[in-house]
Amino acid sequence: MRTRTLAQMAGFLQEKFLAVMATTRQDGTPLLSPVWYEYADGVFWVVINQGDAKDRHLRRRPWLTLVIAEQAFPYRGVEAAGKAALRDDGALEATTRMAHRYLTREAARSYLAKTTDIPVRLVQLRPERIRAWDFLDFANP
Repeated sequence: MRTRTLAQMAGFLQEKFLAVMATTRQDGTPLLSPVWYEYADGVFWVVINQGDAKDRHLRRRPWLTLVIAEQAFPYRGVEAAGKAALRDDGALEATTRMAHRYLTREAARSYLAKTTDIPVRLVQLRPERIRAWDFLDFANP
């Protein structure tokens, strides 16, 4: 496994992988949730529903970890952790962008039409800890 920098993984982070978001329940155990994300200029963005478990966890303890990893060779991945900033402004626009990123045009329209009444919150993560890797050293010659 090769250790990589976040800058070296910027292209990987533009691909359409799901992230796994870890928040902390009140009893200290982790909640792991698959989420859509955006990444730009060293910042990760995730949209969550207002009042859901992730929202409650982050309002109580704003630390979160995101893991983005591919399921096939070269098994690239990034783990980013730090304090989350929560905001409501821009959340609907981010939801729209992510729906169009992850879904077909038709599926995005349908998803957005069915979820417009659900209030969402934007989560910003400027990572304080990064771990990035790939397994390219183990490629067949």
